[in-house]
Amino acid sequence: MKLDDNIYYTSNQGTGSALIFIHGNSLSSKSFEKQLNSPILRKFNITAIDLPGHGNSMRADNPSREYSVSSLAQAVVEFISSKFHESVILVGHSLGGHVAIEVAAQLKILKGLVFFGTPPVSSPIDIPNGFLPTESFSYAFQDNLNEYKLNKMCRLNLGDSFEYDNMLKNDILNTDKSFRGCLGTSVGKGEFADEIMIVNELKIPVAVFHGELDQVVNIDYIKKLDIPNLWKSEIQIIKNSPHLSHYVNPNEFNTLLNKFIIEECTWYKMKLDYYKDIYENYYQMIIDDKTSNELSDSVKSVLFSIDNSPLTLGHAHYVIDYHLKKIIYQKGIEELLGYSDFDVDTIASYVHPDDYDRHAFIVKSVVDFFAIHTSSPLEVMFSITARVKKEDGNYINLLRNTTILDVNKKNKMTKSYSLLSDISNIKSNNQVMWNCACNGTNTEELVKFVKEKHKNIFTKKEKEILRYLQQGKNSKTISDILFVSKHTIDTHRRKMLAKSTCSNTVELLSFARNNAII
Repeated sequence: MKLDDNIYYTSNQGTGSALIFIHGNSLSSKSFEKQLNSPILRKFNITAIDLPGHGNSMRADNPSREYSVSSLAQAVVEFISSKFHESVILVGHSLGGHVAIEVAAQLKILKGLVFFGTPPVSSPIDIPNGFLPTESFSYAFQDNLNEYKLNKMCRLNLGDSFEYDNMLKNDILNTDKSFRGCLGTSVGKGEFADEIMIVNELKIPVAVFHGELDQVVNIDYIKKLDIPNLWKSEIQIIKNSPHLSHYVNPNEFNTLLNKFIIEECTWYKMKLDYYKDIYENYYQMIIDDKTSNELSDSVKSVLFSIDNSPLTLGHAHYVIDYHLKKIIYQKGIEELLGYSDFDVDTIASYVHPDDYDRHAFIVKSVVDFFAIHTSSPLEVMFSITARVKKEDGNYINLLRNTTILDVNKKNKMTKSYSLLSDISNIKSNNQVMWNCACNGTNTEELVKFVKEKHKNIFTKKEKEILRYLQQGKNSKTISDILFVSKHTIDTHRRKMLAKSTCSNTVELLSFARNNAII
């Protein structure tokens, strides 16, 4: 166990995907000891934390401000950002699930989310529907617990197991005496993000587990929520398990978690899905086309020309064959980025997490345009910037210029040529920028097409907030107008910045105006 600033954590010795476990109210990382020591999960790099005010983590200097869901989430974001630079999977139980959902809205290196014992809520109004009405549940928000209340709270979480297990009782007694009361007050004030909106908009795989005997959470409430990326499109039930299902029935829980990670959270699957989604129209067109795969004389001539042209420092180029779904020529990639295994299936994983969604959105929009418009070779020049990770872990700003190299009988792209240029010295901001010039197709038509796509990049609620921001209103004023918490407005604003890769509100409003969103 180690202390990192204000958060204590414990880890196993795994070297695989990083899993961050976040415990429930008045618990600690000890509740995950059966995951840390699991033979099923030992291949993963597991870290279980003690939330502020719990276990061995620091106690708050200002409890009323620091003991809220949003403040806890911010502490976890800071912890993960300082300790992890590759993608992570969050696993949150009960309160830890609420915290994990808020973290998921802010953390770009996330590749999977699991929550259990957690009904996502958007405001205090949802709480009576999301949780089952029990006397013991109210004790979770009381600072002073007598022996009767302590035992009732333990039984609610552990079921009959509490008779022979003191883990929970010891954790409750070790929790900051002011935590539960301050948490209850902050929840009553709505000092948390719109969790329903977050899980609805997450692009990563999401798994929801539920203990069959859980007397805390109303499963019927969760079943009604719209979670687009929900694993297997349903809640996974852990049989004969109470609220602390991972502790009482660890074998079934760990097996389920392991299966979710393998099936949904590997970078390999995400990369394949990324490119399958972007180029699905082209793949289908090319599969249906019976044209020979052999290189045409014109393509051979171009390849000969570029292969015999010198590459200056900071440049590389490659050719993709969309029929074969592979890179058939490359030069300078290892010198520029350090990778020897650069291929179609690996390109996506090198884009900076903060640029990933925006980059994919623009590329897909342009590809969709040429799926319905014909064009001749070398008549299109598509340019896009993004931060790309080198083999040594550092990021550089890259400009990619791509042109159509060959087409099939239906005049659809079958091969493309891309030139990569390191522009880190001349591009200081991190915004993803793009341009496309088309000789055979009206460039204005393409720009209009992409702008139309942009109109759907933000939700209806986000567009409403944008209009208020354009009027000069701040988050507090907007929250009063819309009857939601300031935290919800701030979450919307963070998501809009991420979607547009803008750094501040001025850039965001300019982006929205330029793309006819407002």
